[in-house]
Formats: sequence, structure tokens, C-alpha cells
Amino acid sequence: MKEYTFKTVVKSSITFLPEWSELVLGTVSFSIQSEYRANQPYMVQVPSDDTGQINGNFRLEKEVNKPSFVPLHAKTIVYAINEEEAFQKGLQKINSYLDIISLITKTTINIATTGECYTKDGVRDRMFSAKIANVSLANEKIKEITYNLLKYMTWLPEDTKNRVLKGIRFYRKAMLEEQFDAEYLLLWISLEVLGGTLRGNSYYPVCKVCANEIRECKHCGTDTKYNPSEKTLIKELLVRELSLVSGNKFNQWYKSRSSLVHSGNSINNDDIDTIKKHTAEIKELIPKVIDLILEKNMLKEQIKDEEELFYWGFSKPKD
Repeated sequence: MKEYTFKTVVKSSITFLPEWSELVLGTVSFSIQSEYRANQPYMVQVPSDDTGQINGNFRLEKEVNKPSFVPLHAKTIVYAINEEEAFQKGLQKINSYLDIISLITKTTINIATTGECYTKDGVRDRMFSAKIANVSLANEKIKEITYNLLKYMTWLPEDTKNRVLKGIRFYRKAMLEEQFDAEYLLLWISLEVLGGTLRGNSYYPVCKVCANEIRECKHCGTDTKYNPSEKTLIKELLVRELSLVSGNKFNQWYKSRSSLVHSGNSINNDDIDTIKKHTAEIKELIPKVIDLILEKNMLKEQIKDEEELFYWGFSKPKD
């Protein structure tokens, strides 16, 4: 395994504070060229409370005129057999971190698709053209919340961690989407992925009269446990497990989803207004869902896998 440096450039609309020459999050660093940092006015988003949670509310603290974007450089270290593997690992890591930043700052960040790799001795193995993307970084509080979320990734069971990361990825894609219907469906994909964190639970049919579980068929004695649908898992997660919404509200959201998926072009203006309203509600809900999933699924001790710890910036890989 060789050590590679992976670099890419993203286009920043809200930069980190001017006094920072570099912002380091785990094993990824972000920097802005000095000619763009000098005396540049800036915008900063800050949490409106001190909860330190990823679902906290944010407000705009300062806004002044400045060029629309500045080039923001992202860099990380990866270990790989060759430059092709290094490129894929570097791209995946940068996007994972950008997913988390997007979740925390509630801002639009394009998916990074290109970059360049260097070997440890500084020799360029392969050059990739840098595609411009958008990223938003902010103040010390957001930096702290981001750092904590990176750390949480090392305290989660593997399946839960993968589902959380995939849920965040679709949340980010939804924020990028300009078509209202596609945005709503991407948010639902995010919810379906997160609902899968309950996949290992046992489910039984319930009596429609007394609501008690029916664990065994009274005729043949067969166990009645079943694997629930994705809709059931999402509703179970949001309504019963996390107590975030009422059953009635969930049904309204699902009705909008069904009208998009099954109605084709027959939705009217009232439907569109309703879907846009539900989009705003779900977009606000998903960070809260992730917060509670993290809280409920923490392991008793941090994982021991050195490669995974290094990925999130909390260890150096073994030689």
C-alpha cells in the first residue's frame, strides 16, 4: 500500500472565517488561496442555539457584497495499491465529508466527481481535471458539530453507519435538485434508507380489536413474524420509535409521495403546493431523524478498526 495525496477544487459561496488559513476536519483539509482571502468580505452562518445538535437552527450572522464564489481547495491522504484505487478512495472520502457538511449547514453542495492524485514523494501519478462544485463552511460552532458527527461514525455498528451515510447522501442530492417532484422523491429515498435501521426488529400482525400482537396462528401454530414493507419501517421509525410525527401527518406525506409516483402528469396546482409544503417539512425532519438514530444506536465503546478510525480522522493506519 502506498500513501497518496488526493486533491480537488470546489467553488465556495459561504467561506470559513477569514482568519483561518486552513480548516481541518478529520483527515480532510480545506483552504482558500491567499489572494482570495485578503480583505475579502464574507458571509457566516451560525447556530441560533447552543445545543450542539446537527438538527439545530441556523441564522445568517453577516452578509456583505463579495464575488459570487471563491475557489476552495480540499485535500486528504489515502492509502491504496495504485493511483486508480487512490482516486476512488479520495473521491469517496471527500464526498463523505461534504455530505456531512451539507447536512449540518443545510446548504447545497454539488457532488465532487474529479480531482488529482500524488504519491507520497510528490510525483504526480495521474492528473484529473477539477470540476467546480459548491460548498458552504462556517464558524467554530459548525466546525465543532461537524467534528462530533465525524467521531460518531466510529461509535456506530457497521450497518447503521452505512445507512446513515447513505441517508445523508440522498438528503444532499435532494437539496441539489431543482425539480420539486424529484426533490421530494429523493427525500423519501433518504427516509427509506434510514428506516432500514429497524430492519432487524421483529414484527407481528396485530388484532384489529384489541391491538395485541398475534405471534402464532391459532389454527396451525406457525410463528406469524414477518418482514415489514419499507413504508411500515419508515412509519415505525418516525411515529413510534422516534416520536417525531403523528400517524396522520405521516399518512399525508405518503399520500403526496403516492400521487407523484402513480399519478404521472395528472397532479394539479393544489397538489404541487401541498408537495412543496411537505418537502419543506421532511427536509427539516431528516437531520432530527439522524440525530436520534445516532443517539439510540451508539456502541458501548469506540470501534477498534484502525483503517476506519483513520478514515474519520481519529487514528493513523498501521504500517
